[in-house]
Amino acid sequence: MKRSRYISGSSVYNGYCQEKDMDTYERMKGDLEAYNEQGITLRLSGKRASSERIASVCCIRECGAYMGDYVLDESGRLVEIRFDKIRKR
Repeated sequence: MKRSRYISGSSVYNGYCQEKDMDTYERMKGDLEAYNEQGITLRLSGKRASSERIASVCCIRECGAYMGDYVLDESGRLVEIRFDKIRKR
């Protein structure tokens, strides 16, 4: 599997967190549900997670930066999105 990280993914989800409103939470959850319905696996910190859990962590519970790691198969099709918290060194 090819792996590709996009910094822009983290800024999108970090922006969701900064707004801290239910509309934003619902929008992010809906976006992730759409990916999941297409058969794309969602992971949070290495573990399978629901769209609700990821949106909750990114928007409400843990205000921090998360980066989406987009995993492609050999043909270039998106198969998984992994969300990892970005930590300062």
